[in-house]
Amino acid sequence: MSKATKTRRCPQCGVVVKSTSLEVLLEHMESSPMCKEAIETCSGCLMKFPDETSLSKHLSLKKKCQEIYDMGLMDPSIASYTMTSSEPGRDVASSVSYYFSTGQKRKKINQNDMSQGDDNNPNTNSFATYHAYPHHPDNVGNIPRLGDTSKYKSHSPKSKFSLSSEKTKNVELDFYNPLDSDEYNQVSVFFPQELQSQSTEQDSESSTDGSEESSLGVEGPSLNEDEEVETDITAARNRLKVLADMIRRRHVSTINLSPEIQMLMDLYLRTIGRGASLNTFDDVLQWAIDHTLVDHHVPTRKPLLKQISEAVYGKEYLQHCKPKQRVVHLSSGRIAEVTVFDVHSIIVDLLCNEDLMKRENLVYKANTFTYLDEGVGDNANVYDDVNTGTWWRETTNKMKHDYPDIDHCSVLWPLILFIDGVSHGEFTNLSQEPVLMTFSAFKRDIRNKAQSWRPIAYVDYKGNIKGKVTPITALNEYHEVLGAVFADLIAMQETGMNWTFTLPGEESEDIVLFFPVQFIIGDCEGHDKLCGRFKSHNNTPGLVRDCDVLTNMADDTSHVCHFYTKDEMDTFDDAQLKERSFHRIQNPCHAGMDFGASEQGIYGAVMPENHHVFLLGACKEIGELFPTALSGASIVHTDDVLAHMVATTRFPSYLKLPLVSPFRGGMNKVRKLKAVERNGKIFAIYCILMSSTYTHFLHNNPKAGEDPGAVFAGLKKQALTLEKLLCFHDWLFAEEHDKVTLDPDADDNECLAITKIRELMEDIKLYFPRSQGMGWKLTKFHQLLHFPHNIKRHGSALNFDGGRPEYYGKFFCKDHATRTQRRQISLAKQTAQRYFENSVVVEAERVLAHTKALTYKDMTQYQYIPTVENDSVESIQAGDGVQLECHVLQSKLCQLSINPDDAENLVFEWSNKTHSTTPGYNYEPIVYRTLAKRIWFSRNGGRLSKDGGVLQCFSECILPDKSIVRAHPLYNSERPWHDWVLVQWEDDGDYLPAQVKLLFQISSGEIQNFNEVGESKVHHNNEFLELGKGYALVRTVTGDEFRYHRRDPNRRYHFKSSIASRYTMESHMRLIEIESIESLACVINNDVGSLGNKEDNEEQEEVIIMFHERSTWKEKFLSL
Repeated sequence: MSKATKTRRCPQCGVVVKSTSLEVLLEHMESSPMCKEAIETCSGCLMKFPDETSLSKHLSLKKKCQEIYDMGLMDPSIASYTMTSSEPGRDVASSVSYYFSTGQKRKKINQNDMSQGDDNNPNTNSFATYHAYPHHPDNVGNIPRLGDTSKYKSHSPKSKFSLSSEKTKNVELDFYNPLDSDEYNQVSVFFPQELQSQSTEQDSESSTDGSEESSLGVEGPSLNEDEEVETDITAARNRLKVLADMIRRRHVSTINLSPEIQMLMDLYLRTIGRGASLNTFDDVLQWAIDHTLVDHHVPTRKPLLKQISEAVYGKEYLQHCKPKQRVVHLSSGRIAEVTVFDVHSIIVDLLCNEDLMKRENLVYKANTFTYLDEGVGDNANVYDDVNTGTWWRETTNKMKHDYPDIDHCSVLWPLILFIDGVSHGEFTNLSQEPVLMTFSAFKRDIRNKAQSWRPIAYVDYKGNIKGKVTPITALNEYHEVLGAVFADLIAMQETGMNWTFTLPGEESEDIVLFFPVQFIIGDCEGHDKLCGRFKSHNNTPGLVRDCDVLTNMADDTSHVCHFYTKDEMDTFDDAQLKERSFHRIQNPCHAGMDFGASEQGIYGAVMPENHHVFLLGACKEIGELFPTALSGASIVHTDDVLAHMVATTRFPSYLKLPLVSPFRGGMNKVRKLKAVERNGKIFAIYCILMSSTYTHFLHNNPKAGEDPGAVFAGLKKQALTLEKLLCFHDWLFAEEHDKVTLDPDADDNECLAITKIRELMEDIKLYFPRSQGMGWKLTKFHQLLHFPHNIKRHGSALNFDGGRPEYYGKFFCKDHATRTQRRQISLAKQTAQRYFENSVVVEAERVLAHTKALTYKDMTQYQYIPTVENDSVESIQAGDGVQLECHVLQSKLCQLSINPDDAENLVFEWSNKTHSTTPGYNYEPIVYRTLAKRIWFSRNGGRLSKDGGVLQCFSECILPDKSIVRAHPLYNSERPWHDWVLVQWEDDGDYLPAQVKLLFQISSGEIQNFNEVGESKVHHNNEFLELGKGYALVRTVTGDEFRYHRRDPNRRYHFKSSIASRYTMESHMRLIEIESIESLACVINNDVGSLGNKEDNEEQEEVIIMFHERSTWKEKFLSL
């Protein structure tokens, strides 16, 4: 039997090569232009491999190759130069070999142009001085020459040099030369005395050009090692323009991406863009090739991404956009790596984005960047967006004062940073910390979109270094790594940047942008690290990072905070810092960072915010404390009541009430709650406390030894405190605040808001006592007092809320980390690469849509920033195909008619035949009686003929505000669904709640109009029936708010509320036109506390509790 022929398959085109030889496969790939692009080359030994997998196996076996490959591919901006002695005993300068690594190619250039040193003093050491000058973008990749300073052209902003000889160990030195600047950089390389150079002739070319010489001097200081060349500010301000020219070149002509490539882009976004793995895309593409659905010459994923990125950005600009590995030499002697993006490129990318840079997206007025957009109405009287706070205006005045020569064209363009750790699941210890950035010149609704943010770094320095250090050393290392991330930003802040705005419909405007950091969003732990505060908050001398409150005074609600200033903290010695629970940071990452007109500096930029301080602070603690005060029987009953309330009560999402759905099984069955659900727990507890039957049960079932009277009084106070807490939540999360409530009065007394916050905190301490741990001496409890100060500085607390940016951790980290090897050592690097690849395809789609070249999507419907919109009312058709003017009935349910032979029975004809035999698809008897009496037997307002009169019933009604009202006897075959609505019974009357039992339309039959004496066409209260008109059968309230019945056993348990009202229900039903329905309402039954079981009391009436519109809750906080 003959042996099977062994083969290899080309990883690019899939062609089978009948040989196991690697050389044969490489010959095939080199002969094909498409396959040739996939060949990988080792930067260390220059061996070629057919794919990345083969190269990875080689690198795993060759440590030296791995180091060189990492230097070239993982950070294309790193260049390696090796200086070697050509002959033993000769000086190292006589022969110098330059090796320039680009990852796949290597150039070798021999030079002999180092000048002589000083031989007069043999005991001194000599220095080789390398002068780096800026380069023009057209000269990227040129090799610098020693001794020819007029032609020094650095190929990248970051360079690494390796120097070696037989008499010295390798020495690696880094220097940073900012792109497109005129900065003069000098790196002095130390050589032992034995390697001092002899006199050599200068290169003829360099001497004729009169260029500056490089020398090996005898004394280091004599070479002006500390001399600094003055930076040309104008040139420094033009850095962004040079990069912008690169990216704007793509708009000169339409980007050429064929329909075939765009098809693959669509496939990429539908698979990888929606969370699928990389293999999913590869498998689908291979499946399409195997079944000849696409040509087998189409590029695979990596060549595809390369082609798209070069088409969108161009090879020149692309090198600046890619994520890079920055090596950081830590003061502890260890070496760390951090994945960074070029901050200049990020700013250019945002400024050149046509979908973001629109006038309606900015806080500046139309046709100018000097004055702020005051918005609609008297915006000067409220704290709203970031530009309405005092920080913005004070920083603008400071900028004008600091740069008077450009006062007419200087524009404040602040930055907002987000720094927060991201974990990758409960069952893994993988983590990383993205550093994100956006412009605070964007309006808040734009900043709340992930598309307006960009990552500038993925920090995970612990994942790529070994060994353990002390916590203080780790803190200093953390700052040094972040310092490497912020270095470019800080340098850019010093001079500002020239820019030309060309917004649609406006003339171009030349301005100078300045980029102070307005604030940094993050959690308490991350903010403490940035400030150098102790990690622990348990029994430390000082409690918080931004004010001087002591831990033993943290629950003092009358405490007046003194906020730390940067100058004050800088003057403290180590002992004074320790007294305030701070460490001394040797190299703080924010040193030199511009925080605008803020005396607090970093201590004012890392503010407490709503998400972590309130939702995960006070709300979390109170929600966990409430059950601890209940008896065992009360805890069980509470779980049953909550489960019953969630199952029987409709909380319309349209009303945006706090979420109670997590408690469908009770309170104790919830394993974990999100931050927003913490407020939902407070609301759920408040709802059941409003039920008199529930509070009655708690009163009768106290803990052993407790006084029932004291229990009742405590429940009443707890209900009021929870109400204040709910109102404070809505005040804190309000889009705007009246300045009069936050500014001191004429007598300089503290503002109303801080007074009400103190009262709320005092109530929390009294009625929700916390005995464990430190009691209420908590950081998040005390920092509630800081919100009024920070709102005055930066506008609404929504501006610096961490809730929305928490989602960015998923958008920028978690989603992309799922497509990595999930190893801590490479997690940040691979996550950044996956993000970059996805962003390239998204940017390509955006640019193609703007250039009208997008083939796979309707360009008129394209949205870079997606918005979720409900279908408009005009597009919703009624069930019979007739479009109604305002209110729209839809989803046919059944048809009703009267039985001519039996007038007391109605005939049902269900649209779904199975419903007629399904138990539960029936209406209450009162519904049948009311319909028959009003529709077929009424003598007021007309009646429908018994012969041929048919009602078409519906399950849904669309209101003009696009909310949906439902009335269904067994929705989804689970339970009845009858929404509560607000109905206006008279033209100028109040809106009262009503429950919708049936929605219908008179589809056929004859309307007979007559009065009681037989006269025709008598209108009775405008209640005439009309063919084709929509009606609703409802059960409503008596009209007056609830009044206690003297024989009601629960009368003392009806707690008063400022955000809810009680009503007594009518026993009969009413017929209304659907146009009289105003909106949805949230109503709970008072008997929810008894699990729906009514007590045996003949005079007891049905009582409901309706919550007021939520937009009114925030105003109640300042009046309670």
